[in-house]
Amino acid sequence: MKAQRKTKTQLLKELEELRHSEEHYRQLFESANDAIVSLTLDGMITTINRGAEVLLGWPRVEQVGRHYGEFLTPASFVFTQERARRIQAGEKVSSIYEIDLVRKDGGGVPVEARSRLIRDREGKPIGILAAHRDITERKRSEEALRESEERYRSLFENAYDGIASLTADGIITSVNRGLEAMLGRPREELIGQSYRQFHTPASLAAEEDRIRRFRAGERVSSLAEIELVHKEGRVIPVEARTRFIRNQAGQPIGVLAILRNITERKRAEAALQASEQRYRSLFENANDAIISISLDGTITAMNRGLEVMTGWAREELIGQSYYKITTPRGVDLERERNRRALAGEKPPSVYEAELMRKDGSIVPFEGKSRFIRDREGKPVGHQTILRDITDRKQAEEEKQKLQEQLFQARKLEALGTLASGVAHDFNNILSAVMGFTELATDEVPEGTLARGNLEEVLKACRRAKGLVQQVLTFSRLSRQNHEIVQPHLTVEEVLTSLQASLPPTIEVRRHLDKATGFVALSASQLQQVLANLCANAIQALRERGGVLAIRLQRTEIADDFARTQKNLKPGPHLRLTVSDTGCGMTPEVLERIFEPFFTTRAVGEGSGLGLAIVHGIVTGHGGAVTVESTPGGGTTFQVYLPLRDGDGGSEHAPHHPPPPADADSGDEKGALSGAVHFGH
Repeated sequence: MKAQRKTKTQLLKELEELRHSEEHYRQLFESANDAIVSLTLDGMITTINRGAEVLLGWPRVEQVGRHYGEFLTPASFVFTQERARRIQAGEKVSSIYEIDLVRKDGGGVPVEARSRLIRDREGKPIGILAAHRDITERKRSEEALRESEERYRSLFENAYDGIASLTADGIITSVNRGLEAMLGRPREELIGQSYRQFHTPASLAAEEDRIRRFRAGERVSSLAEIELVHKEGRVIPVEARTRFIRNQAGQPIGVLAILRNITERKRAEAALQASEQRYRSLFENANDAIISISLDGTITAMNRGLEVMTGWAREELIGQSYYKITTPRGVDLERERNRRALAGEKPPSVYEAELMRKDGSIVPFEGKSRFIRDREGKPVGHQTILRDITDRKQAEEEKQKLQEQLFQARKLEALGTLASGVAHDFNNILSAVMGFTELATDEVPEGTLARGNLEEVLKACRRAKGLVQQVLTFSRLSRQNHEIVQPHLTVEEVLTSLQASLPPTIEVRRHLDKATGFVALSASQLQQVLANLCANAIQALRERGGVLAIRLQRTEIADDFARTQKNLKPGPHLRLTVSDTGCGMTPEVLERIFEPFFTTRAVGEGSGLGLAIVHGIVTGHGGAVTVESTPGGGTTFQVYLPLRDGDGGSEHAPHHPPPPADADSGDEKGALSGAVHFGH
């Protein structure tokens, strides 16, 4: 009895333990996240857990008693049937597999299934226990990974750049089509090879040095330019971007390299460099000056042309204000141009202004300018080509001077024609007056008052006749006497006569060249020219005194100078210069000095024919007269007369005393007493 009770107690204990075990199993079964299903051998569902209800959306009562195949997609059903057949045939199959279940709402659920046979105590299979884990997220991740890998593969294969992966020691493990095309080699010739054999020697040395520096702990850029060798032997410049592939411990186990063919870029850079070199050469060697100026007036760039034009070195001007080297007018013009550009207007691209040289002189220039703009189109400065137009300005001034001289010559010619006509008519009238007066004189006894009056009339007629002769001389219509004379003898004679009548305040300086040659005019005409010019100078020096300088020299008239004078021709000429340090003349007076009867003297001090006679005599002999004068700066007359061949006979020819200079009357007051002067 005691043994039976012990056995019963033990049995009860075992039953209790079994109950606890089954309860523990039940809790695990129900609480598992996976869907767990027990099946009969023919696939009928006998038990499910809550996980199966949640996974499929079917309540337990709607799943238990139904065939397992009802909850499989057709493809999964076929797969499980085939798997069961293989198990029954004794094949070894994995206990883990993937299938798709069907939810109550019709949607599919990918699961990872793990199944095993349920056996009785004798080991005979009596059912199946299958656990199903929802792998929807894993499938999504795998799909995303697959798509990512596909995109990577597509990018890898279709990239224009060459891409290669290498081991840590430089063995190529994979390449894309871009690298095949770049090197002209199929991947079979690349994979397994060292990258070193595709570098030029110089490029390989630079790359090995870069790797050495990296391993030494230096900071090395991942971007470098290298040179690879094409299968045909040509060199390909490449921009390489590399990054290390590391293991979980952070140790480098490989290299990924992206290689870009920069042949076209190198060509473009070379072309740009050549273009910049040509621009720099053009910029530096241009005959014109070139300058770049910011809107605030700062000089940012300049060429040697500007250094030459201004005398300033670029080190003295770069970074300095443009206003430092321009005139006030140039400052105003620059500011106005900038204002108009900022206002959206279009200032003229060509303009004229002036620069100030380092020595203070002014250089006129013609500027051709274009504004430099930023990306928004706002002007930030301008670049200007400056052309020195000093010669052009001088030519314009010379042209204006020639036009004025032409106008003056035509005016004098018109006045001469008028004066000639008047003089001839007056001379005819005067001849009649003189003839009848002489007849009347013969009829009147000497000593009578009437006889004396008639003689005074004759004297006045003779003076009037001399005046008419002077007018005809000016008009160049009277007969000119052409004698071959040596000018220095005549000039010496005039100066000797002149010296005695000058006040002590006037100093005469003479520079006479005796070897000038011969001129074809009478000694009296040359005396008259010099006497009138000296009279003009003496009048200017009379109040304050000064220097009267007379220079006689031989000169060669060039074509350029000859073109500026109406009568002058190139060749050897005599130049007679008469200058004084007197009061000078204003431009207005200077324009009219050769007009007959024009004078600035008071009434009764001169007729105004002296310089007109000089002009008439000189131009009548193929010469020219020039004059330079400024108020307070004195006056210089230069007479040019063509030289002629001669035998020197005039040196022994009789010399006439200097004729009276232009005077109001015939009174003998000295050779220069009545000279006309226009300096007051």
